[in-house]
Amino acid sequence: MMDPPLGTSPIFNLSINDTFNASACEDVSELRIAFISIGSCLSILGCASNGILLFMFLSKTEKSYPFQTFLAFLDFMLCALYIHSFGLLSISVEYKIPFLYDFVMDTNVMSLVMSRVVQLSIPYTLIANSLEKLTMILGYDCESRFSLYVRIGIIMTLFGTMTALRLNCFKMFFIHVEPLCEYFHRKWLSSDAEEVIRWKDFEHNLTFVHTIFSFLLLLFCNIYVVYKLRTQHRRTRRQSTSPAQLFSGNDEAGNKTSESREAEKSSTEEDETREVETSFTRDAAVQKNHSPEIREAINQEAQYSEISEIQEYIDQEAETLLSSYVHNPEAGPSETQEAKVQMTGTSKSSEADPEKAGASDSQKAGPSKTQETIHRRAGTSEIHKNMNEENETDRAIPPPEEESSSARNQAALEIREQQFKIKCATETTAVIISAYLVCNLCNFVLYIIENFKSEIILDGNGGFKPWYVISCDVGSNMFVFSSAVRIFIYYKYNREIKVLIKNTPLMRYARGDSGKKIDDDNLLKMERVDV
Repeated sequence: MMDPPLGTSPIFNLSINDTFNASACEDVSELRIAFISIGSCLSILGCASNGILLFMFLSKTEKSYPFQTFLAFLDFMLCALYIHSFGLLSISVEYKIPFLYDFVMDTNVMSLVMSRVVQLSIPYTLIANSLEKLTMILGYDCESRFSLYVRIGIIMTLFGTMTALRLNCFKMFFIHVEPLCEYFHRKWLSSDAEEVIRWKDFEHNLTFVHTIFSFLLLLFCNIYVVYKLRTQHRRTRRQSTSPAQLFSGNDEAGNKTSESREAEKSSTEEDETREVETSFTRDAAVQKNHSPEIREAINQEAQYSEISEIQEYIDQEAETLLSSYVHNPEAGPSETQEAKVQMTGTSKSSEADPEKAGASDSQKAGPSKTQETIHRRAGTSEIHKNMNEENETDRAIPPPEEESSSARNQAALEIREQQFKIKCATETTAVIISAYLVCNLCNFVLYIIENFKSEIILDGNGGFKPWYVISCDVGSNMFVFSSAVRIFIYYKYNREIKVLIKNTPLMRYARGDSGKKIDDDNLLKMERVDV
């Protein structure tokens, strides 16, 4: 907010001496009333929007926003001070409200000092916010409790320093009462000539540093943020186009699949060996404890059961061969399958003449026959195991084309995300620098004219010319405008805060879903692009 002009307005009549100035008792021009009305409306909007931001940041959120919270407080104070210094005063003069007029004018020095502290604090809060964003881009942890305490300490140090630099205004300014003017025009803000001369060099240096140094530092920080984002973007593109990066995930998956397959294979072999040993021991014990006739009957029964198992296996193999031939008629049965059929062929001949087979087998020893049965069962189990492993391998390992396509899609998504961050950071920098230039450059030019070329802004009565007063009002309106629209800048360029804004009770009520919250994990995981 611009400092009040030293001149002819009853809103802010500030002079450097105590001589009577008749123009100070004149009414405010309609043009200036229009500018004050516009500024008051913007200030009301700014108080509402920054009040929403304060409520949002001070509520329970997944992340802490100390610099944004302090910036929202400063913007709220700037808009409230404009309403106090300009809006309420013009209302009291227009509608002849004595107590409101006395309250505003008696606290004008306090409001002037507070407005200068706020104006001085806003650029350095933006600089601290940009530095926080830079530390996040560089990979430092900004969400720990220690980091939160550090940022709060920076805010307190910043606000204390800016307040100390503006305490001299209490000595420079005072409220002058002119009894010769009308009641609602008799008070204005004046300055002590001796104190003004004493603090002249200090004010010049502070204004220069505040306007030039803070602008250059803010510009450098935001440009460096954009540069680091572009560097990360180029690194992401190089990694995404690397063949090793694209197929590393596929290789790791293949290695894990082969390792798990080997482990399953070894465990299966151990289980089958244990089962065969148990079966052999049980059969040998049974045959040893019975007579030869009983042992022969047991062997014959085992033979018939074995023949039925072999017949069932032959039927399964035939169905497998038939299905494979239907899907691939050019390829014949594999060597393994042919060997399986040949192995079962001899068993089929024994099935054709079971009596002959039984007679010949009855002449053999019981344990040797049992061992042969065990080996055949183990061979059948091994064949089924190999077939199951082949099917599991086909299902476990996806085609390499699908893996590489998924990796390329992920890389493209990361590239688009980096491009969006660069775009937001660039546009944010443009918005911050533009608002800073418009507000502070206008204030700086008027300050130089007032202190070094005061003859071009003074009229014959010793007051300021109307164009200078209107220029000061335009500068004040630009300050409150930049503070009022900050919530819209957040909504446009900061996706985290955009989600928080959408989840405020007012926005949920406006959408008609007051009981529903927007929960977007992808947005909350995004890095902040702060303004």
